[in-house]
Amino acid sequence: MELFIGGLGLVGGAVLQSVTDQSVAELKDLLRRARRRGNAPDDRDGLRPDDADGLRRALQEVASTVDDRPVQLLLRSFLRDHGALPPERLAAPHPFLDQDELRHRAREFVASALAAQPDAALTVLLHGPPGSGTTSCARQLATELAGYFPGSHHAVDLGGGDPSGAQTGGSALTELLLDAGLPEESLPRTAAAKRRRLRRLLAGTRPLLLLDNAHSAAQLGAVKTEIPGSLTLVTAASVPLGLAGEAGAVLPVEPLPEEDSWELLRQLGAEPDRDDRELRAVVRAGHPGNLSEVAAVRRRVGGRMLPGAPREGFPRMPAAGAGTAPPAGEPMPEDGDEAASRATLRILDGGYRTLTPLAQRLHARLGRLPHAGPGCGVTAAPVARLLDVDEAEAADACAELTSVGLLSTPGNGRYRQPAAARRHARGLPAEVPGVAVLRLLEHYREVAVDADRRVMRGRWVLGPFYTGRRAQAQVYGTDGEALDTLRTERSALVESVVLAADSGFAELAAELCEAMWGLHLRLGFHEDCLRTHGAALAAAVDGARGPRLADPRLVARLHVQRGFSYRALGEPGRAADDFARAKELEPDDHARGRATAVESLGYLRLDEEEYTAARACFSEAAAYATDPRARALLLHNDARALTGLGRAREALPVLDAALLALRDLPGLAPPGDLYNRAKVLVTVARTHAAAGRPDAGVEALREALDLFDDKRALPQEAEAAELLADRVPDASERRSLRRRALRLRKALGDLEAADRLRGLLESEV
Repeated sequence: MELFIGGLGLVGGAVLQSVTDQSVAELKDLLRRARRRGNAPDDRDGLRPDDADGLRRALQEVASTVDDRPVQLLLRSFLRDHGALPPERLAAPHPFLDQDELRHRAREFVASALAAQPDAALTVLLHGPPGSGTTSCARQLATELAGYFPGSHHAVDLGGGDPSGAQTGGSALTELLLDAGLPEESLPRTAAAKRRRLRRLLAGTRPLLLLDNAHSAAQLGAVKTEIPGSLTLVTAASVPLGLAGEAGAVLPVEPLPEEDSWELLRQLGAEPDRDDRELRAVVRAGHPGNLSEVAAVRRRVGGRMLPGAPREGFPRMPAAGAGTAPPAGEPMPEDGDEAASRATLRILDGGYRTLTPLAQRLHARLGRLPHAGPGCGVTAAPVARLLDVDEAEAADACAELTSVGLLSTPGNGRYRQPAAARRHARGLPAEVPGVAVLRLLEHYREVAVDADRRVMRGRWVLGPFYTGRRAQAQVYGTDGEALDTLRTERSALVESVVLAADSGFAELAAELCEAMWGLHLRLGFHEDCLRTHGAALAAAVDGARGPRLADPRLVARLHVQRGFSYRALGEPGRAADDFARAKELEPDDHARGRATAVESLGYLRLDEEEYTAARACFSEAAAYATDPRARALLLHNDARALTGLGRAREALPVLDAALLALRDLPGLAPPGDLYNRAKVLVTVARTHAAAGRPDAGVEALREALDLFDDKRALPQEAEAAELLADRVPDASERRSLRRRALRLRKALGDLEAADRLRGLLESEV
């Protein structure tokens, strides 16, 4: 049967297709998981494929558990399997003017290429200077080409408007994977692995990807994913060197015709004055972005240029007949991009002079900071700290700047400084006081620390700010909310670390890095980590821009965290150097720090299958460790190294000791640390198998499966279910376990494992 559903929060209304007995079994499991913390009656046995009302109520109940992320992942997978999740679409652009010829050429290229090769991976590059409308044109094309590419549409801003803040390939791929619905638990480490996962995740769906504001061919080469039957739209200020031959179509976004530019001004509510030479220069250049900014000024000043002496750097256009006429064949002074740029700055300056002093101060300061530039964005909260006012005044100042085109916003409370506005701000004779920079950086430290407390609960931290922040901390309802905050503010946080390091605030830079650790570790923004920690370490040790970092433990901590990112990126040599340097820097009286540095090196040796070296690291770390949980986990890892050396029987009593220690942790009532107990139990099962007795691990796996289910650890639950299925003799239980693992793998986006499980199930029929 088919079932209409609506109001689930995930879908506005859709048809749940092909409801079968297996569908009902999956929905019953979802209900079981959703009710674990509630007291709802267990009426799951009454569900039937033909009971539309009962199925609808069950789905509503499952969807209401919005704070239970694992349940929501499984629900999305269930709806996707039943055709009830509509594909994602990009937001529609501003009502579009002209570019009909360009869009026609793009559509013709796509139609012709797909007719010749239906599964071709197509690329269309749109290029034009800032303000020319490349992004709007790309989004319009995405809407028009949806019939050819009915799959999900995803976009990422590559930040190429400012090369210093351009995204790395790995970071951009992470954003695309998360946008495509891949859970954080399944994010690959390296850029190459991320490309493979994105290709597999979107294969067969005919997706469309928008890579906006590309900086270089190297950046694009790291991000581009050749998915059969897909379209990649790329926007750039110019054609990145080396890309022209790779793109299927390279299309310049031409300036608007003059009459269309005047029409756009009218549509934007301006009062076009065709006798105004400066306005005429902007109109003739035909760049929609600049026209939008100029229109905002015109709306505010009623179409008049305010009187006043021209500010240095923003000269007026020469009056008609003034100066020497240009040589024959050259443009008049009011024609061309250079003249339009000067005219735009001059008109923006007129709007700037209508602002209150507070808004003028904000405009000038934002132009000298990265936080409102390409790839970033500010809200009223950091603006308030930058200006030392309350948030209501900061919001008013942002609204003022928006009213004259000096800030732009999509309406979500975040503001960016358009390119022309940024050039104008940088031409003003103003500097940002160091105390204002410090207030801004302190705001971002508070944001990061508060979110990190929720994302990485229980980890030990360094930095005096952590200990003093507890009473004022922002409270998050779920880990997901806190992680979303870190992801939203990621670019601003990265720029804050670099700014703190460059401004001589070494301790603040290190504390920001410490607070971003959960972001890097959980979401895999490892290239960002290399940039932030490199900047913080430079500030910590050279002392050129300010006092060096006084606490050597913080310097060691930076090395450990950067070492983990090098390890994730497949650079073990650099990782080992960082871990070794961290051990050297740790004071003798900081046992926990020394233990962490040596243990981290042990993990690296396990990766490299250097098991003797790994055991030596874990043994040395155990000598430093004072925390009972840390000592238990070191026993677990030592047992793994023993098994790697072919000494599985010797590893089993070590694992028993680890289980006992995790059960009897001080401050925790038995059965203690359930999650880590479950991980050790899985290792027990694997170790029995390595010792030639796989059946001996069945009971350990049953216990681990229940514990992972209770702790909502989906990847670990899937692993335990698969291992147990390989060991149980009963065919019915084996199929049930594999179907359970299959549901989990699909929800986690691990489609290769899902295919393998599906094949095993089909072979048993």
